[in-house]
Amino acid sequence: MTGPIGDGVQRSGPEGHSPDVSLTEVAAAVSDRSLWLRATEHADGEAFAALYERHSRRVALFVSRRLSPAEAEDVTAEVFLAAWRQRDRIVVDAEAGLLPWLIAVARNQVMAAHRRAGRDQRLLGRVEAGAGEPDPADTVAEQDEAAILTAAARRALVSLSVDDQAVLELCLLGELTPTEASHVLGQPASTVRSRLTRARRRLAAAYDRMSTERGDRRG
Repeated sequence: MTGPIGDGVQRSGPEGHSPDVSLTEVAAAVSDRSLWLRATEHADGEAFAALYERHSRRVALFVSRRLSPAEAEDVTAEVFLAAWRQRDRIVVDAEAGLLPWLIAVARNQVMAAHRRAGRDQRLLGRVEAGAGEPDPADTVAEQDEAAILTAAARRALVSLSVDDQAVLELCLLGELTPTEASHVLGQPASTVRSRLTRARRRLAAAYDRMSTERGDRRG
């Protein structure tokens, strides 16, 4: 008997079913493309749930490295909601699966959140104008070294070109392979590998430069 996910997966046991075989175990043997077709063409909620369980951790990890925990949770949910809303337009690649599309949407959501935060910060600055500038020493004293280093890494990243940021965010923050990222960027995997190598070198150089400048200011 074919399992609830379809795609020829057999479930053993009496009458073809086994209480010891979970949805996750069955879905693991089924491709993203097959699950997606089941979810979208047959309104199979279990198939969509299996896709969520398969990829939500990777999406949440990517988002959490760029946003606060509360924002990351909201954005992760919004990514999967967007997938369902746009289901008629999404074509899942047989090799790469759904993850590249999810990470691409997550990246757009993160950038939108940063733009909103920037506008909010500028508005707050105008409201607080004339209230006096905080003592930089007090601000630094409230941060631990790890937070400072993380901030420096983020500044180094945003100092790079848009193309460099894209490949680094997909492959380093999103943990996509060059092959998976190639489906997001619309370039051959070999090109993505070369771009990633060059971008990592430029990121390291930018980080070293900013760390040196920070050290000079402390001195």
